[in-house]
Amino acid sequence: MVKIRPQGERMYSDPRLAFKLGEFIQSFEDKLIYSKPKVGDLVRELQRLNEMLEEEDREIPNSWIDYLKQNYGSLDELDPDDRKALVQDLEGIKQSITNKIK
Repeated sequence: MVKIRPQGERMYSDPRLAFKLGEFIQSFEDKLIYSKPKVGDLVRELQRLNEMLEEEDREIPNSWIDYLKQNYGSLDELDPDDRKALVQDLEGIKQSITNKIK
């Protein structure tokens, strides 16, 4: 559950929330790398990730949600190349967040 923050306050400036976000992204990456989750599960994880991200960081997860819904059934497994691309995009999101925290 994501905590509501006052208007104008940046989520990433709260160390506890930033830590939870990093922990969630790492868990999501591990799931992609070490197991073969169903696309429906991935869409739910991406939606949860979106809830945790600031508005300007939601473009990549939103595009993945759209892509997965258009190209896969919810019980399908993700193609290995798409899995690799999603992991790379998650790394990019982590880097973007890290840059904002610094």
